Amino acid sequence: MARSPCAQLDLFPQTVFRRCRQRHNHRVNRLVHYDSVQWRECRRAEAFIQADFRCEAPGCRQPPTQTHHADYEHFGNELPSDLRVFCRRHKEQATEERKAA
Repeated sequence: MARSPCAQLDLFPQTVFRRCRQRHNHRVNRLVHYDSVQWRECRRAEAFIQADFRCEAPGCRQPPTQTHHADYEHFGNELPSDLRVFCRRHKEQATEERKAA
């Protein structure tokens, strides 16, 4: 006897779907935030100015191209201390280090 798609959904705990929905909403909120004028022209620009348009990795002389969140505690209303400015290579390293922690 074949199960209907609705009956198959009952096999999974609701917490799984809740977590998936939360991750999806977080991704959508991040994309909307990063596309906002507040982010592009204010927060991101402030971070570049504060770093004097230099990659913040020690000894790096590459121009910065990306911002990096030190943490996401104030996401959407970042403080200048929440953001770091890196070249592409050091941004990838910082992201990997945060994932490993």
